[in-house]
Amino acid sequence: MKDVEQFESKNPANMPEENEDMPLCQFIVDNGSLIACHNSSSIYLVQRGHRHLIPNAKVYDALFVSRHLVHFIGKRQLDSIPLGIPLSENACLIKGNNTDPVYLYSNEAKSHIRSAEDFNHAGFDWGKIHNLPQKEVDNITTIRDFIVEQNNKVVIKTNDIPVQYDADNNYGVLTQFTCKCKERDVTCNILLPSEKCRKGCEEECKEEYPVLYLYHGLGINSEWIHSDQGRIKQIIGNMVCNGLIPDMIVVMPDMMYSGTETKAYDFYRFKASLKELMSYVEDHYKVKKGKGNTAIAGLSLGGTTALYNAYLFKDTFRYVGAFCPTSILLYQPSRGITEPWIPKEEDFVLGTGEEDFTFIANGTADCSAGDTPKFYSRALRENGSDNVFALLPDGGHCWTTFRKLFYVFMAFDFFRKR
Repeated sequence: MKDVEQFESKNPANMPEENEDMPLCQFIVDNGSLIACHNSSSIYLVQRGHRHLIPNAKVYDALFVSRHLVHFIGKRQLDSIPLGIPLSENACLIKGNNTDPVYLYSNEAKSHIRSAEDFNHAGFDWGKIHNLPQKEVDNITTIRDFIVEQNNKVVIKTNDIPVQYDADNNYGVLTQFTCKCKERDVTCNILLPSEKCRKGCEEECKEEYPVLYLYHGLGINSEWIHSDQGRIKQIIGNMVCNGLIPDMIVVMPDMMYSGTETKAYDFYRFKASLKELMSYVEDHYKVKKGKGNTAIAGLSLGGTTALYNAYLFKDTFRYVGAFCPTSILLYQPSRGITEPWIPKEEDFVLGTGEEDFTFIANGTADCSAGDTPKFYSRALRENGSDNVFALLPDGGHCWTTFRKLFYVFMAFDFFRKR
């Protein structure tokens, strides 16, 4: 790209040639950053854990406010970052004339830039946004949100979560069913957009819905639906009414055997019943099938189990969420874990497709999970699985935190609602 040599202290000409014996300082490569090798003029935009070539100066200037945004790194570090699809020659910033969201448009698809703060941190240029007819924007394929990190994490701000996010809302139908699996009977709470979502009912609807499998922690399954705890009906209802997510089916299985003394082990062996449960749901409810329409998430030990099940069934879940996941998944002797569910850390890999999305989050005051969520996130990155790690300031291991982290997870481009 032209004019790269104009960068001041970062000028590649001022940097020594890289050799095998030279210790190079490793730059933390965040999603949303601009990087280049100090002996090359090629500049890349990092997104989804991949580096995407910016083809020329014209494309760069159509997006970014300054040429002083690029971080120069060593060739070895650059080569360690997987190469993604280059930005297209017509890449630009767009928005509809009836809505606020701004998108990065490239390769005939749009990626939602989640906030003005993210827009500024990435160095995008407000003066370069193209205002288009809303219908034209709506007809463009939506891909994953544009992620902006700082030191490999997303810090959740107060304004990321509306005050009324869990206010009372009369959404859907909350009911219960029991699935007879080989291992055991699994009782589930299920949230439906309407009674018409049941197959075979008198007024069965034609529409099919994506499905989220949502796990509880070491408490009880009813906590997700309790008005003082999970408030799942209210959160989903408010997000649907505000156009943030589409109508969906939420399945909340009871992870534990009645009266068992080995609760944690029940979570581990739930894997034996999961596929049978999913088949039951698909047979009895109007579910959109396929990986792109299926999500899994959970809190505390349920979050750990969601990660474990996503690891076991990589081709099943497109969206994975773990809120304050606890230790047991990987070898962590510092936390007393010497017989983990996944014996080898290097085997811990989730879906690596362009649209696969893994969200791991924690509160900064969570003494129960501690640094385990960050450890899981880092292990995934090192194994080639991109993920979003988010922190909620002052969040503890409690329902106030779980609800907010669930909202943030759902607020990403979930099931392509835009």
